[in-house]
Amino acid sequence: MMTLIKKWTQKQSGFTIVELLIVVVVIAILAAITIVAFNGIQNRAKASAAQSTVSQVSKKILLYAAQNADQYPQDLATAGVTDTTGLEYTYDNNVSPRTYGVTATNGNVSYYISSASLKPTAGSYAGHGQGGVAAITNLAINPSGEVDTNGISPSLATITNDTAWASSGSSSFRITPTNSTGNDSFMNLGGDQGGFRIGLQAGKTYTVSATVRLSAPLTGSIRAQARTLLTFYTSDTGAITAQASAQAPNIAGATRLSRTFSVPATATAAWVRLYNGTTLGGGDVWWDGIMVTEGSTLYNYADGTSANWAWSGTPHASVSTGIPL
Repeated sequence: MMTLIKKWTQKQSGFTIVELLIVVVVIAILAAITIVAFNGIQNRAKASAAQSTVSQVSKKILLYAAQNADQYPQDLATAGVTDTTGLEYTYDNNVSPRTYGVTATNGNVSYYISSASLKPTAGSYAGHGQGGVAAITNLAINPSGEVDTNGISPSLATITNDTAWASSGSSSFRITPTNSTGNDSFMNLGGDQGGFRIGLQAGKTYTVSATVRLSAPLTGSIRAQARTLLTFYTSDTGAITAQASAQAPNIAGATRLSRTFSVPATATAAWVRLYNGTTLGGGDVWWDGIMVTEGSTLYNYADGTSANWAWSGTPHASVSTGIPL
């Protein structure tokens, strides 16, 4: 009887903890391999679909150009593309040779074809979104002070392009006060014509950023808004609301400032100022790397000269678009 009980007890023994752990690890490894393989198949399928789509669309663009004096279509619908889901298209018929670029995105995979290369290439055409990341627009038409003072208007100051310092590109805007008593020295973005400037619209939120630099502390009569960027809007009653960014320290050096603000749906005007804020002889202030984007996200500075970005028109005199950097 004792022998039978002993044998029965031995038969009831199960897996040890070590054996269970080994089984769990093996299952986890097999699952990981399966997931990786599945994702690889998915991505290859997405890539194949994006390449096929962009090739077909490009053929329609080129066919349209061949039938219309080498002019690229103004949009994909004009070229006969009925489904534009996941597609972005850019063209320029005013340059020689004429250019175009089309990007097809499927999930997190993007391929593009351009007038410079008719072979589907992984990535996106300059200025387009990529891999499911939408392109953003910098509304500042002259954001880096590279060429001239286009789109800039001064108050109690002169504005010049200066190569002595730059946070982006090779030059910046230098604000030099010209009035011996008035310290309201600044520059407006988008001129001083009133209304909505630099593409701002009622009912939307924007984030404005720029880098300000001093070569020495400002002196004399210094305005409270000195060394700040200010956003403004006018309500339907005519009241003006001004909101300032943080203030750069009054010491030699460069500081990036930013301000997020919302323009009410009933607003009748909106604009942005970059301040010096002192009088004649009180010191100069440099501004560079201006960025105005829709939404509340503060992005790294970018313009049409940045990687995968493009100007919408004349370089340094138009808005620019591209994926966030």
